[in-house]
Amino acid sequence: MKTDNRSPVVWVLTDDRPGNSTQSLGLADALGWPYVVKHLGFSRLAWLHKIHERLLGATTICLDRKSSQSLVPPWPDVVISAGRRTAPVARWIRKQRHEKTKLIQLGRKGSQAVQPGDVSIAPGYCRMWPNEQRIETLAPLNRVNNQQLEAAAQEWSDLYQDAPRPHMVLLVGGSTVRNVLDESVARQLGTDVAEFVKKTGGTVHAVTSRRTGNQATEALSEALGNSGIVHRWMPGQQPNPYWGYLAVADFIIVTGDSESMVGESVSIGKPVFIYVLPEKPMTLFARLREAIVVAGRASLHEHHHGSYWGRGLRSFSAYLLRQGLVRPLRDLNAFHQVLVEQGFAYFFGQDHKIGTHKPLRESDVVSQKVKSLLGFLNS
Repeated sequence: MKTDNRSPVVWVLTDDRPGNSTQSLGLADALGWPYVVKHLGFSRLAWLHKIHERLLGATTICLDRKSSQSLVPPWPDVVISAGRRTAPVARWIRKQRHEKTKLIQLGRKGSQAVQPGDVSIAPGYCRMWPNEQRIETLAPLNRVNNQQLEAAAQEWSDLYQDAPRPHMVLLVGGSTVRNVLDESVARQLGTDVAEFVKKTGGTVHAVTSRRTGNQATEALSEALGNSGIVHRWMPGQQPNPYWGYLAVADFIIVTGDSESMVGESVSIGKPVFIYVLPEKPMTLFARLREAIVVAGRASLHEHHHGSYWGRGLRSFSAYLLRQGLVRPLRDLNAFHQVLVEQGFAYFFGQDHKIGTHKPLRESDVVSQKVKSLLGFLNS
């Protein structure tokens, strides 16, 4: 591919999902190109994304114009986005420039339908199929860097004041499609962490998130008792001590439901303990979808094996995957396991000898691969 030496004009599309925005901005920072952030708000039509994407393709129909920044010429050379809602908007921008804009799609939902000229970035636990335009990572990309951590450590140096060491932070997510963090589970989490503190000594502070919910927060606080305090998430709360805790805590305990919090935790370079939440039973629809994913992935990895009908079923399943009609489920257990196996984390509750920890920083390597794929290697 011919290499362009100039720095491209870059737009980064963000939404109200912090996990999406931190991936896109983290990559944009690592690329080192000047960029403009375009924050997008979405209407209720975004819930019907599968319908309007099939009927209209590249579209901005789901945007809330009042809460979205304007999308007007001059159009960018590169658009970076993450998540299913920003993907059709990115394709619409490319259409305005007669397909000359190059797209970088991050994550499982936004990067499923990779088109020629695009770059897709997704962690291995998203179980996507091989594609020469897709870059696979261990964890979601983020914005963690040494300068940010040093600044946060100075700003939040008194979080624990004179409390006994080690200083621990418990990062708490919430219930998802796959995991449960209800009142009962939150109480068990608090009990387990309180017992851990009694064995190790020290002080624990818990930080909840917008998915935790009031009932789970109350149960967690009651179970922790005098062992620690709970910093409760509040909408729009500023300043937010999240990065301060990551910077000043001696080690981190994080619930395994949140890909972003786990990924950011292992990027710090401190001992990280993953607290695995219980999984919900798979519904009949989920089991059917999983069967299609397994068959489709088999078709994409095999050549003419099995009976005629078996090959046909796998080929049809592969078509459903490529078209985005069926999306693979994340395998968070595999995510946790690879982090533990490669020494970036421990499972909470298992016996282990804590050693030194190198941070998981993938953005720089990924950014070089992106530049090579897009033809901007020397920029």
